[in-house]
Amino acid sequence: MKLLAEYVHATKFISKSKAKELVEKIGSLGSNFAAEQLQEEIFLCDRVKTNRKGILINIANINYAMSRRWDAQPRTPSKISFQYVKYQISDIHSQVERRKGAAYIVSPFKLLINDGNYYLLAYSDYAKAMRTFRVDRMKNIKVLENQPREGEEEYLSIDMDSYTQRVFSMFGGKKRRVRIRFINPLLDTAIERFGTKDAIYSADRNSHFIVAATVEISDQFLAWVCGFRKKATIIAPSDVVEDMKNFLSDISDRYKNE
Repeated sequence: MKLLAEYVHATKFISKSKAKELVEKIGSLGSNFAAEQLQEEIFLCDRVKTNRKGILINIANINYAMSRRWDAQPRTPSKISFQYVKYQISDIHSQVERRKGAAYIVSPFKLLINDGNYYLLAYSDYAKAMRTFRVDRMKNIKVLENQPREGEEEYLSIDMDSYTQRVFSMFGGKKRRVRIRFINPLLDTAIERFGTKDAIYSADRNSHFIVAATVEISDQFLAWVCGFRKKATIIAPSDVVEDMKNFLSDISDRYKNE
């Protein structure tokens, strides 16, 4: 029960008030002492929870739209419509509808969880392509019962591992095999990022190691490496080293003009 309660508190898409309500329900399954223990506030570092309510209702509606059976009866997966919201600099405490409130119409295929947030992978009527939407930024979801889901072929063509890596991580450019030199204390960090299946790790002198891994070169990837300052260096291939030099030069030029 403690683990479940901690997961609820850590999940960003569940509001603070809803998290408290769910933890109370979890506590009711055990003893009074256990319930009291679960109510002790958990401090979470760097966890910005959503302020929007109704996320669980959104998830339920999306699951219903994607379902092939309901109440033991077959059904055809259907499209949904919703409004998608965003923040604006003039008032960062409220959100406004994108597209001036016009409805998004999509064919939902899969719910994804990344970094404590729920996302919907869906085929967009407007873009005629697969798109990813933050569930806590969707409102007024309506299941369009009379509009069968489209985009099945596009969905089945997706390599889910590659797609989620590209959408949710630092990748999104040309694929290259790179070699990066790190200081030894960053070994755990490198393994968490590149894994051990396709990456090769080797010692380099006494204080460093080199990882060879396939990544998609992008500004996000280069910025990630820059975040380690002198503790990490791209050493090959030469064109990616040049990409890094140009990336740093562009940043330097930007601040020279300030």
